[in-house]
Amino acid sequence: MTEAYDYSTDIAPVGDNLLMQIAATALTCQAQEAAVVAAEAALDTEKRKLKELKERTLPELMTAAGQKEITTADNLVVKLEEVVRASIPADRQQEGFSWLRDNGHGGVIKNQLTVEIPKGGDELARLIVEHVHSLSPSALVALKESVHAGTLASLVRELLAGGADIPMEVLGAHVMTAAKVTVKKKKA
Repeated sequence: MTEAYDYSTDIAPVGDNLLMQIAATALTCQAQEAAVVAAEAALDTEKRKLKELKERTLPELMTAAGQKEITTADNLVVKLEEVVRASIPADRQQEGFSWLRDNGHGGVIKNQLTVEIPKGGDELARLIVEHVHSLSPSALVALKESVHAGTLASLVRELLAGGADIPMEVLGAHVMTAAKVTVKKKKA
């Protein structure tokens, strides 16, 4: 269980004047919101730096050194691994979904159904929900198709390993080399 944070230490004491306490707390709230925005921006920056190191800098250095795996003097193991990423581009979704279905992989496509009814359409909404529930009592009603990026990447990796010819661009797929850095395990 986490301890509750005592915010009273962040608020300037203003005696018994509640309006002053509200004003001081509101200022503290604004400052905290700014701090959160700054921290999120800093986190995004650090994530981009890490991605650059793992996906570009280390692979380039390892390739230049002719190495696929090394152990540093600090017991860090740097290993190049093939990474597959895939996400069907928005402008190619129908083409991508068609390819997946036509090639026996339609099972990775998620279907989500949404029905937007104009104002005053309460009766129509009720009828649609009743009909859907008559077909499947636990169904929640809107149709949106999607494929989770991790699921698609896994499928692409599997198909490539099997030698399949797949439309990489349509599936938004690419194969890249990335570095994985771990601490060398000590022998027991």
